[in-house]
Amino acid sequence: LMAISKNEKLKILKLDYPRKLLSLKGVEKITSLKRIDIYSAPNLKSIDYLLFIAESIRFLLFEKCPKIESYSVLNSITSLESLLLAKSTPIENVEFLRNAINLKYAYIGVEILDGKVDILKEKNIEFKKYKSYL
Repeated sequence: LMAISKNEKLKILKLDYPRKLLSLKGVEKITSLKRIDIYSAPNLKSIDYLLFIAESIRFLLFEKCPKIESYSVLNSITSLESLLLAKSTPIENVEFLRNAINLKYAYIGVEILDGKVDILKEKNIEFKKYKSYL
């Protein structure tokens, strides 16, 4: 990502099968970034650098990212319009969605560890139903 970060006007970042990607280090330099789609990043551990572009990012997709250690940075991204989490690391909770007032679409396809899905139902957010939620 460091090489891409030199493009300060980049609005959309799509990465398919970035096997060596460990973190999103470098995105903090792309202040124009509105969308990040990451598909099948088996070694991605940290998405914390999203904090530096929390005000500009609108669309996030993480699919098949089984090693993400924490989604806590999502608490800081109140400008989200679209979020898709699928086939990735379980998430502690989805309370951050209460602050996502601009959210138009979301799909939570990962296990929610605290099992509290009320906010998803309130906002009509589609989610994968795990037995622990019933």
